[in-house]
Amino acid sequence: MGAGVAGVVVGGIGGYALGTSSVPTPGAPLQTTATVTAPQNGPMTLAWWGGPELDGLNPVFSEFKKQTGADVQVIVHSGGSANIIPKIAAAWPNVYIDSTGINGNGAYSLADQGFTVPLTASDMPNMSQYADNTHVVYNGKTYGMIFATNSCVIVYRSDKVSQPITSLRDLLRPELKGKVAIGDPSVAAGTYLIAWALEYGGDEKNIDPGFAALKQLGDMGNLSMIWSDEPVALSSLASGEVWAMEYCDYGTGGYVAPNAAQYPWLKIVRNPAAGKSPFWGDAFAITNGPRQDLAKKFWDIFLSQDMQAKFAPVNGEPSTHPGVAVDPKLAPWINGPAELAQYGYRPDLATIVHNWSDWKTRFDKDIRPLVKA
Repeated sequence: MGAGVAGVVVGGIGGYALGTSSVPTPGAPLQTTATVTAPQNGPMTLAWWGGPELDGLNPVFSEFKKQTGADVQVIVHSGGSANIIPKIAAAWPNVYIDSTGINGNGAYSLADQGFTVPLTASDMPNMSQYADNTHVVYNGKTYGMIFATNSCVIVYRSDKVSQPITSLRDLLRPELKGKVAIGDPSVAAGTYLIAWALEYGGDEKNIDPGFAALKQLGDMGNLSMIWSDEPVALSSLASGEVWAMEYCDYGTGGYVAPNAAQYPWLKIVRNPAAGKSPFWGDAFAITNGPRQDLAKKFWDIFLSQDMQAKFAPVNGEPSTHPGVAVDPKLAPWINGPAELAQYGYRPDLATIVHNWSDWKTRFDKDIRPLVKA
């Protein structure tokens, strides 16, 4: 890992012991650790994603170390980023996670539960370079900043299907029996579920059509996998275990684009839900703890145009900074600002936050058991 990283802990439970100096290689065995405690004046602790999103932070870690002399302790998310919320809640009022990367819905939820602090341009001047719609606003104040967008897509094997796939509805074709994967609702806080609702005439405020479609998908035997990890899902497509799946353009941008020659058969549908692509934002939030000023310095560095220009191509997602263009190598594999302006659909954050737990319970009861081995 780049300069300034003191250690990595996965999910706050398993991972490299604090104080080590390297990030685990994806797929490498992990060591078990006990509880995580950040000292009052110790390194800033950051919960973050692994893979390209972590690799992209290397220049930020280095600059942060140069400007402050401080280290960063990284806790790698296990499953969806919103899974960090109960970990923060369990330790509260003790703060061992100073800041977290999280989807915009999760940033709203953290604010709703009183765990995070407002963000202002007076503390973080580079915030002023971003459009208002990149702010996660709760009760009139900004509690998170969306730095990149993700959207729902379909990827499929053109060498396996009889005709091109154009929408989620096509995943119910009989020829795809036992060959379809969908996203777990714990990933992207229900946006994959909302995509199915949109395709069948609903939305986040009328989710029943989405559940009905997924039940049909399962009842006919097409559903073979519910994924929560992009590389694992992509590996299933590459092996032929899966022929078509609901996916995200973080996966296509971060994992397919750099290795496109390995996937000559992979096709992407960028607006699969009734001609739309539900999208969400990757954001960050700062907890109300003793090292929040250090965290604000870190994120102000991160938000600069220079750092975003370095981060976005590695991360594989389009930056929300208006001065950072989409990398041409990523453009065929993601929904950039132009595509999202044309057919992007941004669900209402408050509706998702207030219904997500019920959706997940319903999904676990009604849909997950329908997976066909």
